[in-house]
Amino acid sequence: MKMLFTRSLLPYLIGIFLIVAISGGVLSQIVNNYVILIAVLLIEAISLILILLHLFERYIKPVDMAKDTVEKLVQGNYRARVHHSSVGTLGDLMNEINALARNLSELSIHEQMQ
Repeated sequence: MKMLFTRSLLPYLIGIFLIVAISGGVLSQIVNNYVILIAVLLIEAISLILILLHLFERYIKPVDMAKDTVEKLVQGNYRARVHHSSVGTLGDLMNEINALARNLSELSIHEQMQ
C-alpha cells in the first residue's frame, strides 16, 4: 500500500479520482439507488488502481531503474547494473545498459593498467 502514495504515482491517483468523480456525477443522473452507484464507483476505482499498478510495475519502474543506473554510470560508478527482469524493448534496454557498464568497466581497468 505504501507504493500507492509515492510521489510518482500521486498524479495518476488524482487522475483516477477525477475520473471516478466525473463518472459518478454522470451515473447519479441515471441511477436512483445510491448503494448501486457507490458499488459501481468502488469497482471502477479498484479496477483503475489495479491497472495503474500493473502499468507502474511493468513500464514506469523499469524505466526509472534504468535512468538511475545511467546516472550512476555518468558519475563514474561502472559497477552499477540494472537488476530487473523485463522482456521486449525494456529488457533489451536493460541488457544494453548492463553491456555498456561492463565495457566501461573493462575500459577503465585497461586505462588503469596503462
